[in-house]
Amino acid sequence: MPQKSIFGNKTKLKIKASSLFFITGIFSVLLFIVCRIGDFNGLYGQDAYEYARYAEEINQFFKGGEFPKPFFWPIIFPLCGAILKFFIGDIAVSLQLVSVFSLGGTAFFLSKILNAFFPEKQKKSRWFILIFICFSPYLIRSSVQVLADSLGLFFLVCGSYHSLLYLNSRKGKDLWLTLFLLCMSCMTRYGNAVVAVIPLGMAGYSAIKDKRFQHILFACTAGVLAVLPHLILQHKGNTSFLSHPWLTTWSPANLFSREFSTPDGILSFDVPNIVYVGKAILHPGFIFPALLFLITSFSIVGEASKFLRNFCISWIAVYGFFLAGIPYQNTRYLIPLIPPIAILCFPGFSFLTDKFSDRKRYLIAGISIAILTNLTLSVLASKKSYFLNREEKLIANGVCRNFPGSVYTVGFEGSMKYYCPERKVISIWKRGFENPQNRDLILLNEARWGDQWRLLEVAENIAGLKEKYSWVLLEDFPDNWKLYQLEVK
Repeated sequence: MPQKSIFGNKTKLKIKASSLFFITGIFSVLLFIVCRIGDFNGLYGQDAYEYARYAEEINQFFKGGEFPKPFFWPIIFPLCGAILKFFIGDIAVSLQLVSVFSLGGTAFFLSKILNAFFPEKQKKSRWFILIFICFSPYLIRSSVQVLADSLGLFFLVCGSYHSLLYLNSRKGKDLWLTLFLLCMSCMTRYGNAVVAVIPLGMAGYSAIKDKRFQHILFACTAGVLAVLPHLILQHKGNTSFLSHPWLTTWSPANLFSREFSTPDGILSFDVPNIVYVGKAILHPGFIFPALLFLITSFSIVGEASKFLRNFCISWIAVYGFFLAGIPYQNTRYLIPLIPPIAILCFPGFSFLTDKFSDRKRYLIAGISIAILTNLTLSVLASKKSYFLNREEKLIANGVCRNFPGSVYTVGFEGSMKYYCPERKVISIWKRGFENPQNRDLILLNEARWGDQWRLLEVAENIAGLKEKYSWVLLEDFPDNWKLYQLEVK
């Protein structure tokens, strides 16, 4: 008996991928050009500089240099940047290029999923993906930063697509691509493993049920290949991520909390975690207007898309529950919820555009408003990253050019080491740092983190330095960053 298609009753799917590939590719190129014109290299915050640092070390290792130093996060993103640097020459630009084109890849495979389940609506799916995925404010912000989120999402969506293909066709190549891509996603962002178990579990169960052990063997080999770079480059601490405080302190009690005591200090947020997770649906920075599309979709969803709907709901429920139990809130962590929400929104979008198909002026006006709204929100969402990137360049270069001496700092170590590699930079985050010499420098922003750090070692370290040294203000930088010279009392 032939296997029933999960794509409905369509026996032959003629999916036009070339035009979509061109559209998403051109969009990625234009987005990258905008970054270059704006002199934005994607570096912002400590995590970005740590990715750049490790990618540079991998690149130098490939050239015959020292083995890379320990790195806490997954290594696939910096590894891609390190390889790309051989062709581009700048590590930050290489990593940013990986992120930008990952957005195009995510959009491409999301559209292929929609085309598989709704082959008669391919033109609408292209418009939907362009307006609400390519121009999604938070996806754009994520894709221009030197962070692993965009690449991890690409692997997750691509792996899910091949999982669905395997469930439909039972072709071995789709199973091994499923395992390879989902393992790559996990080795790019550890948190993606929470979602990856769903498409991987479905495909794996199907293979075991059908006794396709050869498929399973090849798939396991592909999975090992995806994990191999991590095992080689992180052989001394390849399971250290399991001790991350977000895992060890995960609790269902956190769903209704908004204040947490963490290793990073006392954190207080505006809403409980359960409400924060709901932002992925309600906030226009993700998909505008998702709630309207979802209400419409669930009122008209057809038989052919029930499987896809249940798959997406499982994705949202599992990952949302995981996030709500973490004692922390970050909009970045909500990014993996965008693909399933977008898929659920599409039938509603299609229905509403059909309703206005004979009123072209209203339809064009609605699409134009959506694009302009998303562009405006994208600028607003990315503005903070852009100006903080310029601020970090300004401060680091200002210290490097005008003030000699070792720099003691916290919260600015990555920026100083990247823009001023010849300067000695010492972190005062933990105890045990070497005592400053007379006339060394200290760069701090106590106004930003003072309350958060009041119970941590760093607060004691700062107090100890104030007791032993006179602090002479040398420069008052933007956003409350202050540079002092330390003079022994």
